[in-house]
Formats: sequence, C-alpha cells, structure tokens
Amino acid sequence: MSVALRKLTLQVLSLEKELLSLKRAFGILSAQFEQAAGKNNTEIRDLSIFSAYLTGVKQSEIAKRFKLSPGRVSQIINGMGDKLGSKTVDTERRHQVIKNTKPQRKAKKSKVEKTDELHS
Repeated sequence: MSVALRKLTLQVLSLEKELLSLKRAFGILSAQFEQAAGKNNTEIRDLSIFSAYLTGVKQSEIAKRFKLSPGRVSQIINGMGDKLGSKTVDTERRHQVIKNTKPQRKAKKSKVEKTDELHS
C-alpha cells in the first residue's frame, strides 16, 4: 500500500506543478489581452476625437467631451494627421469647415473702388 500511496503522492505533486505553470501562462495571456484591449480603446477614442475635429467641432469642446486637456487633443489630432498625411487632413478640415459655416456677406466696396466704377 505504501508503494501505491507514494505513486499517488508523486502524481499529485506533478499535477500541482502543471497547475502552477498553467496559472502562470493564464496570467501572462490575461495581461497581454488587457494590454491589447486598452490599446484598442485608446485607438477608438483617438479616431472619435479626430472625426469630431474633421466635422468642425472645436478642440476645446472635444477636450471637454472626452475629459482631456486641449493640449492632449491637439497632440492626438496632429498624430492622426501625421498617420494620414497632413495635406489630406488640412484639405478635409477646410472642406468640412466651409460646409458648416454660414455664407458671408459681400464686402462693402471701398471709396476708391466706388470712384473707379464711376469713372469707368
């Protein structure tokens, strides 16, 4: 009986070691998953900030909405601009802002322009 008990004891010890290694592996995988999920969350937040910027929302309003400093919002926007190419971003922003603004009145003619029209 002592031989059978010894075999069972060795088997239990072996299984305990295997369990510990599986716990370590699970802990590592869990940490990697949490890190990846956190990175994805910040990327989604950054894309939301950038799309709000492109639609014409002021950076100060974006900062309030996402509870960030205006400087951080600016960094995010500039970083996204670098990824996409600054010219593309500037052009897209200009088009969006132009679409969202009211039409401006024609500027009044100066006295010089009025007199030029009279004499021509």
